[in-house]
Amino acid sequence: MLATTGAKVYTVDKKKKAKEAQENITARENIEKANKLGLNITFEISEAVEFLKKFDKKIDLLFLDSRHTIDHIKRELQAVNGKISKSGIIVIHDILTSLGHPLNSKDNGILIIKQNQICSQ
Repeated sequence: MLATTGAKVYTVDKKKKAKEAQENITARENIEKANKLGLNITFEISEAVEFLKKFDKKIDLLFLDSRHTIDHIKRELQAVNGKISKSGIIVIHDILTSLGHPLNSKDNGILIIKQNQICSQ
């Protein structure tokens, strides 16, 4: 379905260790395969806040799953201020972990924000 919409997808990750670097190679290979099927995905190796600050397009869907600290999430949200489209949605993964719940919790929670309203938690 994504291929028929003409949507552009950006995925951003910052990996430093050798094992994680291999994950980047695997991710790139999978994205290349997906693009051959008509998808339009770009993989960026960058720190999320820096990427979002420089990003100059409107965002329809933002899925945040980087550092799970309130401070970092605030910086990500500040970086996209004014960049979310009118009908855009922000999804924040592992939000309960960010709020102090244990990492081994079965459900770390997802927070969905649409038109500046919290839709689910």
